[in-house]
Amino acid sequence: MQRQIKPLDVLIGSLGFVIALPALSYLTAGTQALQQGLSSLNPWGAFALLVFEVVPWLWVMIRLGGGGKLGGDILVLTFGLLFLIPFGQVGSGPDFEMRASVPALAILAMMVAMGLCDNPRLKSGGLKLGIIIIICCASVTGLFEVARAFRYAPTPKPQCALPQIWYQQTGRVAELDTYLTRTSHVPSWLRAPSSRSVQVETTTATCWSKPWATPR
Repeated sequence: MQRQIKPLDVLIGSLGFVIALPALSYLTAGTQALQQGLSSLNPWGAFALLVFEVVPWLWVMIRLGGGGKLGGDILVLTFGLLFLIPFGQVGSGPDFEMRASVPALAILAMMVAMGLCDNPRLKSGGLKLGIIIIICCASVTGLFEVARAFRYAPTPKPQCALPQIWYQQTGRVAELDTYLTRTSHVPSWLRAPSSRSVQVETTTATCWSKPWATPR
């Protein structure tokens, strides 16, 4: 099948960029204050991440026949990003790696779903079992999050502003700039007319009337 770029393809891509421009401008506001560069992830941690979270899905896609209708180039690009993203860092903690990998993971999920539909390679019992095991392992994190929602009661109404809550939520002080920025750093055309600054205080009164992680 021959593929070619049509004017409509360029128009749709340009329209998507214009729609995303406000969000991109907001996300880049105040980034000068963030820690950027190579991740502080230790070599063994990076090795474990790739071996247990990326390589199994690469094996699945190879056994399913590659990228399918999306093409091998998309498959290479997707796994190239998943291999490289863990070694980059923006802000504190691993949040950049988790957020930046979402688009690649969404494409990977689509390729896996397409590869499981009417695929003659699935006649192999070993391939089916391997895919089931990998999907079950990948579901553990989601299951834990769902279990937390049932285990803990709803959080009480906060008595502090968001910056103060950030400092008290886990009992540790982390870089607030990773998630929030000063109003002055946001482009003027994005600022609400009534926007106001919030004074950040790390020694305020308790933000909740009771512990927020309370079992039901």
